[in-house]
Amino acid sequence: MNFLLHPSSITRSLISIIVTGVLVVSLACRPEDYQKPIQGFQNASNTVIAADRAFLSNENTIEQNKYIDQQVFEQKPLGSTDIDNQVIITPDEIKLRTVALDALSKYTASLATLAQGKVDPSTGQNMKTAGTNLQTSATNAGNQANPNPDQAAFNKKFSGAAGAAAAAIGAVAQLIMDHKARKEIEQSVKDTDKEITGLITLIGNDAQGSYLRQKNQLGFYGTQLYNDYKCEIAVDSNSAPGVNEVKCPQKGKGVQADPVILLTLADRIKSFRTQQTALENANPAPAIAQMQKAHEALVVYVSSNKDPKTLSDLVTEVKNFESAAQPLGQAIQGLVTAIK
Repeated sequence: MNFLLHPSSITRSLISIIVTGVLVVSLACRPEDYQKPIQGFQNASNTVIAADRAFLSNENTIEQNKYIDQQVFEQKPLGSTDIDNQVIITPDEIKLRTVALDALSKYTASLATLAQGKVDPSTGQNMKTAGTNLQTSATNAGNQANPNPDQAAFNKKFSGAAGAAAAAIGAVAQLIMDHKARKEIEQSVKDTDKEITGLITLIGNDAQGSYLRQKNQLGFYGTQLYNDYKCEIAVDSNSAPGVNEVKCPQKGKGVQADPVILLTLADRIKSFRTQQTALENANPAPAIAQMQKAHEALVVYVSSNKDPKTLSDLVTEVKNFESAAQPLGQAIQGLVTAIK
């Protein structure tokens, strides 16, 4: 009997061993490769939540600063209560947004566990808790009374969107806790995701609206500074650029511009320009939009056959989210410092 193997047989055997080894290594690495982007998603979410909280609070700061400068320029009475009343968004209304983002982030993290095949009661319970927190925000939003018509309209819209998203999360959580078939759970995730993405979109649009308002109000503040400067140097004594019929205080005959006042105005104009740059960099809306894309990529992965393409898409979108969120922390700090 001849025990010698033909060269081609040896080659095929070696190829088979190598392919098997590569597959084993690939499968062994897949959970780690998967966990890394999910951890990145959670870290980026935490950054965005903190940034959105500080950014929305800054809307009130700009509003109050503008009010103070206007009262001083027009030489009108100014009191602490008057300043406190210049509030666009209350702390409770800011909390509604951040609690909702946190609940959505935790729901996405639970979806990650589902995608790994680790469906257990704790996964369902975590989702249920996220849904309950979201429903609390929806209820609180409906009870908010804000004299600002834009905020009042948003609170009503937010209440409806958050309630719908809470119901969607609750439905998926219940299927998991009832030990339903994996396919049924995944289909529910897919069918109800429009409610989740709708809420993320709403919060992102709100952040963008806050950015535009702050930008406009800061622009008005800049115009006031330039008007002050123009009046001090007494150029074209009756008007200021960009503003109709802005009257300058009358100076005595022969009175020259005060160098101290001019230097003070110069410092404030420099600070104003720094604030403009800081505000643009600190806008959380683009990062919230990337958060939505990363979430959508995970939903696609959950409801797919977990092929390399959907995993690659997920990793890419999470990296994009991290890249958008990463500079926000420093930018927000720069904004807070510049506005003071």
